[in-house]
Amino acid sequence: MFSYRTQIRLAHTDAARKLYFAALFDLAHEAFESFLDGGGQSIQHMIEEGDFIAPVVHAEADYLTPMTLGSAFGIELTCHSIGASSFSIAYAFVDDEGEVAATARLVHAVVLKESKEAVAVPPGLKSLLDSIAG
Repeated sequence: MFSYRTQIRLAHTDAARKLYFAALFDLAHEAFESFLDGGGQSIQHMIEEGDFIAPVVHAEADYLTPMTLGSAFGIELTCHSIGASSFSIAYAFVDDEGEVAATARLVHAVVLKESKEAVAVPPGLKSLLDSIAG
């Protein structure tokens, strides 16, 4: 598991100052980028110098309790599964009392940057994902 700490900012909220539903995915991706950076597999490097990309092809979320402006929480990432040319990351948004406020799952397809042909999850990325297998 990888943990990322953050809080709900004004830009993440709706008119009622509750987490806007789509902002959950922004926060999940922010945590994912932090995980990749810490493991030496930065998205910036992947896009600028790598031969593959890993776009999100499926996203789902459950909102269990309201998250409001200023709420601090941790995002816990686990690798849900690794397939031949895809992987799935599960996210748990845990508040300061240890309660899960929301969950999400994002599926990434691994494709060649130029042709968009599906390819195997590269060994370096697979190893990093294995380190947080759940």
